[in-house]
Amino acid sequence: MKIFYCIFFILSASAIAAGRDEFHTEGGFYNRVSGHRDDIERMIINGQKADIKDYPYQVILYYNNYDKCGGSIIAEQFILTAAHCLQSDEASKYMVKAGVSNIDEDGQERKAVELFIHEDFSFDEPEFDIAIVQVDEPFEFSNAVRIIKLPNDDQSAKAGDIVTVTGFGLTHSPEAPGNETGDLYFIDVPIASPKECSKHIKSDKMICIVSNTPPRKGTCYGDSGGPMMKDDYLVGIVSLGFGCDTGEPEYFTSVTYFLQWIRDIIPNN
Repeated sequence: MKIFYCIFFILSASAIAAGRDEFHTEGGFYNRVSGHRDDIERMIINGQKADIKDYPYQVILYYNNYDKCGGSIIAEQFILTAAHCLQSDEASKYMVKAGVSNIDEDGQERKAVELFIHEDFSFDEPEFDIAIVQVDEPFEFSNAVRIIKLPNDDQSAKAGDIVTVTGFGLTHSPEAPGNETGDLYFIDVPIASPKECSKHIKSDKMICIVSNTPPRKGTCYGDSGGPMMKDDYLVGIVSLGFGCDTGEPEYFTSVTYFLQWIRDIIPNN
């Protein structure tokens, strides 16, 4: 498998939002060919502003008080995210915030108490980019905080299906000006064909989107670990990119493929 870039460490798009006093610049894409790291912010590209009440399962995953990734509530005390979002195996370093449409709003905050990272995940094997975070207290469900449904074993996103992807952060590529607010955004995009997806990765563990005609829609830093939905079911997890707004395929971990792994951790889910 030949992969040129993978998301190595998550840089919050919110850190450069208007009104912030500091910019935390750790990490970026990791070029496994050149060993070069390109620091560009990860965000929803050309999306529309969203209300958390429309996507109440979306959460923000913090690492050492910096908002790094997204995630989805799949049970009272569990969220599903990407394995690459958990660069430390110390659960105490992570916190989850739910029920907000903007990263600076007060929401339900929960401390992580246990991390479940797929045993086969590595940056050389990104197909297994899936993890579960258990928090210390159950979420209090409301119209802004709710569990997302997992698909059945025979439910998966196929080529041509329109899916929704959500995330917090910038609304433009780093080179373009914009009013960056840290709001939640969404995009509706079609699943790409297996032929298009196989340009970089050929795997039944991943699905992809390709937006190569303007205005291109996609994901970038800060969206990692967040949800891809089809008909209100969680079908994918934001995983790999080859830059932002490039027209290259963007890859998502297939939730359907890993249903048994999820059930083994959360038997009653």
